[in-house]
Amino acid sequence: SSLSPNEIKTLLIEVLMSLDKVEGRSWRKRRQLGGSLNKVPLDFYPKVYGILERTPRIKVFGSTLEQYPLIDDMSSQDMTFSLKVEETLQDIRLPEYRQIVVELLIVIHTVLQRNREVEFRAGIDLDELINDALSLCQQQPP
Repeated sequence: SSLSPNEIKTLLIEVLMSLDKVEGRSWRKRRQLGGSLNKVPLDFYPKVYGILERTPRIKVFGSTLEQYPLIDDMSSQDMTFSLKVEETLQDIRLPEYRQIVVELLIVIHTVLQRNREVEFRAGIDLDELINDALSLCQQQPP
């Protein structure tokens, strides 16, 4: 039987991720793989929408997702919204960086869900957050 493109992608991800466990790939290799495959969790786009409901913009790698008109014109389940998010992520050249951005957005959504009083009035600059996190990690003794 022939597989649909989505079934092939799913199968490829399963095979490559199982190789990951066998071969003990590093965090960087795992993120390169996830980013190369444009892999995001099933509820990723609604989570990004939820973040945009609480901040005026999300900036990453020179692109910006503006709260308005996006959340006025689209719903969290709207395919057009998902495409706008992907348009923003497509400019990221390094697949592992793209994957870190995806993971960071999920973390931000979780923080916002657990802390209703938190908001980002000036917007969220993902590159700045990643650079700050990297600086903090580099300051830690090995």
